[in-house]
Amino acid sequence: MDRGGETTEMLGRVTLGFTLDDAFAASLRALTGSQVAVAMDGRVYASTLPRDGDGALLAVPRGGGIVRLDLGGEEYVAARAALAPGDESPFVVVARPRAEARRPLRTLRTALLASAVAAVGLGLLLSWALARTVTRPLAALTAAMKEMAATGDLARDLGPGRPSDDEDARLVARTFGALTASIARFQREAALRERLSALGRLSTVIAHEVRNPLMIIKGSLRTLWRERASAEAVREAATDIDTQVARLDRIVGDVLDFARPLRVEPAPVDVAALVAEAARAAFDGWEGPGPRLVLEPPPGTVVTDGERLRGVLVNLLQNAREGVAAAGRGGADAVEVGARRLAAGRVVLWVQDRGPGVAPADLPHVFEPYFTTKRTGSGLGLAIARKVVEALAGSIRMESREGEGTRVEVELPESAPVPQEAR
Repeated sequence: MDRGGETTEMLGRVTLGFTLDDAFAASLRALTGSQVAVAMDGRVYASTLPRDGDGALLAVPRGGGIVRLDLGGEEYVAARAALAPGDESPFVVVARPRAEARRPLRTLRTALLASAVAAVGLGLLLSWALARTVTRPLAALTAAMKEMAATGDLARDLGPGRPSDDEDARLVARTFGALTASIARFQREAALRERLSALGRLSTVIAHEVRNPLMIIKGSLRTLWRERASAEAVREAATDIDTQVARLDRIVGDVLDFARPLRVEPAPVDVAALVAEAARAAFDGWEGPGPRLVLEPPPGTVVTDGERLRGVLVNLLQNAREGVAAAGRGGADAVEVGARRLAAGRVVLWVQDRGPGVAPADLPHVFEPYFTTKRTGSGLGLAIARKVVEALAGSIRMESREGEGTRVEVELPESAPVPQEAR
C-alpha cells in the first residue's frame, strides 16, 4: 500500500467480536431482571429459557410489540430487539412471566386501593368531626325540648356551647335559650297577673263566704248576752261559734294557699305509706267503712314533696267521702284510693267514688278557682290541688259520670324538679 510515497505491507488481519452463549444470556438476565434469548439466522444461540421453546422465541415478530408466549406450560410476555441493523443481524428476545410482569400493576393497584380507602376513611373522619359540631348542639337542644315536654319546665338554658361547635348551631342554641328565658319571664308575669286578677275575684267570694259565718256568730253572741240563757243554749251558741270560726279559718287558709307562691321540697317518699296515711286522715271520725286501698303491686318510692301530696290526697278523699254521703251510697267499695307505677318512669295515684258524679257541663270547670257545686265552700280546694300537682311537675285530671261516680287521677314523675317557686 502506497501512502505519501511510502509503501506499507500488510502483516495480518484482526477480528473483533463476542461470544453468544448461555453465559452471555445469563449476564443480560442479571442486568435486565428478565429472561433473555439471543438468536440469529433462525437459530437461538443463547437463552435463559427452556430450550424447547426456541421455536416460539424465533417467532416473536419485529417491531417492538409485546406478545404472549406459552413456554413450558407457563405464560410469558415477550418483546424482540435487534442488536444491529439489518434483517440478518442478531436479535434479543426479552421475556418475563406474565404473573411477574403484572406484579407491579398489582402493587400499583393495591397502593391505589389503599390510598382510596385511606382517603375515604379520612374523609369520613373529617365529615364525622364536622357533623359533630352541628349534631352535638342540636342533640342537646332536642334533649332539652323532650325534657321540657315531659316536665313542663320551660326555664331551660343550654349554655354558650363549645368553641368547636358550628356557629349556626350555637346561634340556634343561643336563640333557643333567649326564647325559653322570654317564655319563663312571660309565664311569671302572666302568673302574677292571674294571681292579681284572682285576688280581685276572690274579694267577692270572701265577702259572701265570710258574711254567713259572721251572721251565725252574731246570732250566737246574742244568745250569750241574754241574762237568763240556759246552760244548753250557751253550749249550743259556743259550739256554733267554734264551728264558724273554724270555717272562717279554713276559708282564710284556702285563700292564702291559692294566692301566695308555693315552694316544694322534694324528698324520697314511700307512695304506699303516703296513700294509707292520707286515707286515715281523711276518714278520721267517719262512722262508715274507710276507703278501699289498691296498692298491689307496690308503687315503690318517688322523690316529691310528701306533705304537699298528702294534702292533695286528703282533699280528694274528703270530696269523695262527702259525695258518697250525699248520695247515700256507703259501703266498703264506695271510695277507692290507690297508686301504681307506669312503664314510662312515672307514678299515678287515683281516688274513685260512687257518689253523685259531676254534670257534663260542670266537668270542664272543676279545677277553676271559686267554682263549686257545694252549698258551702270557697271553690278553691281543687284549684289548690292542681296548683300543688303542677308544682310537683305532674298533672291532674277528672273523669265523672253523673249519677255513677267520679275518678280523679294524679300523675307524677319519679323525681320532682329542684325546689322552685310555683307559678
